[in-house]
Amino acid sequence: SFSAPYIFGGNFRVMTTRIVASRLNGDMELAMVESLALAVAALAGLAVMQRTGAAREVAGAVRGIAPARTTLGRPSLVITVLASIFALFLLLPHATLLLISFVPRGTWRAEALPPVLDLSNYAALLSEPERLRPIVNSLAMATVLFEVLDGVADDLDPAVLALFPHREERRGEGRVGEGAD
Repeated sequence: SFSAPYIFGGNFRVMTTRIVASRLNGDMELAMVESLALAVAALAGLAVMQRTGAAREVAGAVRGIAPARTTLGRPSLVITVLASIFALFLLLPHATLLLISFVPRGTWRAEALPPVLDLSNYAALLSEPERLRPIVNSLAMATVLFEVLDGVADDLDPAVLALFPHREERRGEGRVGEGAD
């Protein structure tokens, strides 16, 4: 995300903000090079993580008798309160963005709370197509990504099941809709 460095970091430079700045300045070639560098760095980090995590013992690969089931006691009131406070702390940026979305432009200066709240930002969002375009683009990309991942998962399902030919089917078990005739 490039919004957090812009909001909290001021002039804190990260790759995502540099890519956006390059695109906004019309330097598409530099933006593509920066995007490629970010992708290479991310893939290198992934490779390092996979290589260093490969020596760990995976719980699913352990053979033998399953460990005894342990029951957790009721969480104490202190843990519940601390976890609730931590969850609220994590939600503060979302609450701040929600509050700011109701503040008209240029009305909140130095007050602790905004003096005016209205729906003018949402009216502008719906009435001006250039403001709505990033949201529509994000929803479209998310939809395409979901469909691609769903298709990949459907294609991989038989391949993954084929990896386990030794698994015996038990009586009465099977896929939904497949009954013993």
